[in-house]
Amino acid sequence: MEDKHIKEIKGLLPDSQISEVKPCTTEGKCQIHMRVTAANLDVLTKIIDVKKFCSVLKESQKFQDVKCSAELGLIKATVDEAELSVLASGRIVIKNADNVKEAYEILAELAHLLDESKSFLPLVDKKSP
Repeated sequence: MEDKHIKEIKGLLPDSQISEVKPCTTEGKCQIHMRVTAANLDVLTKIIDVKKFCSVLKESQKFQDVKCSAELGLIKATVDEAELSVLASGRIVIKNADNVKEAYEILAELAHLLDESKSFLPLVDKKSP
């Protein structure tokens, strides 16, 4: 199941890096980290449009308790009990996921929303004429 989601994510965000799923401090839960990036970018470059992506997550039925700070470059939200953080630098952290499948499903959904909403700035620049 994870392979399907990894292929899906890599198809949308080919330079992204996904860590292995690790146990959370909450017993029975897991966490995963992803770094969304593009070739030749410095790790501190702001590559996610926080304001735009925040609006997209707020409109989505899947994400709850969406809180955003463009000034801090941070979005926080929940999916059921899972907590996620999205940083303008491209780092995505999902904690307290029930299982590996849920962690990868949330990452895949975020990848689709980043692509569809044009919130991932290197993709926007690449697709512009």
